[in-house]
Amino acid sequence: MLRVSCFISETNRESIYKLLDSLGIIRSENADIALVEAGVDAPPSDLAILFQPGKAEALSNILKRLLKTEPQPPLIIGERNNTFKPLDLSDILYFRSDGNYVYAVTPDAEFEVKYRLYELEERFRGGSFIRTGKSNVVNILQVEEIIPWFGSRLLLRISGTSQRIEVSRKYLKSFKAYLEI
Repeated sequence: MLRVSCFISETNRESIYKLLDSLGIIRSENADIALVEAGVDAPPSDLAILFQPGKAEALSNILKRLLKTEPQPPLIIGERNNTFKPLDLSDILYFRSDGNYVYAVTPDAEFEVKYRLYELEERFRGGSFIRTGKSNVVNILQVEEIIPWFGSRLLLRISGTSQRIEVSRKYLKSFKAYLEI
């Protein structure tokens, strides 16, 4: 999860904050990188991105590249029958929520995980996991087929199972953007 500290003029602050929020980047004083608008004073930092006002698109492209290269944790801990098991991310078909519980679904079993769906979505942003609805975050590498469905929605057929997961209208735009379709 990328954290940035911001040194931005009052004029551009709102638009840059919206950009950061849309990319899932967290604003923090204890950050990995400083974003500094040219002409704004900033304390010394180990690493900073200096940008010109009016160059939000170029800044967005740089931040997207950083997010894609950010390392993804290789596993997550799941619980089943009062035992814990490290789960390799590549083995997880999808995460699903059921009430207050979230489960990692693998071809063999379901494991309860300690994260909420929005936390998993943030944690694995830029990787192979993407939110498809209120109750699911899907590993796109485990999708065998994407089927156009009623009402401008999509249906995902999950590899090696009879499971099908709907991409809701709310998440359709970001899903298509992620796949560049």
